[in-house]
Amino acid sequence: MEYKQYALKLLKSNGFKITKPREILVDLFAKNEKILTAHEMLMLLKKKKIHADRVTIYRIIEALESLRLVHKVMALSGYIRCHAEKLAQSKCHHYLLCRNCKKAEEVEGENLHSL
Repeated sequence: MEYKQYALKLLKSNGFKITKPREILVDLFAKNEKILTAHEMLMLLKKKKIHADRVTIYRIIEALESLRLVHKVMALSGYIRCHAEKLAQSKCHHYLLCRNCKKAEEVEGENLHSL
């Protein structure tokens, strides 16, 4: 199942309404491989003439994080989606981060958590 379909279904089954801002942000994460800041998300909603404020953005992010649909990337103060094929797995994901373009590449391997 695609990320967007899975995310919207999971949100709905956990009691979240599928609002326009939620749907747009889920779609944004589905189409992006880079780390997105809350400010970038807010600007996208404003560009699409969707009324939202920072609190709304952070509430949406909090909901997505609680369902493990996105991960917080503290090093770059942003968020990245969990890859669809990894959604059902409960193990931790690790990423290599580019500070210039904000792209994140998921890496797998043994004992990466300790590194």
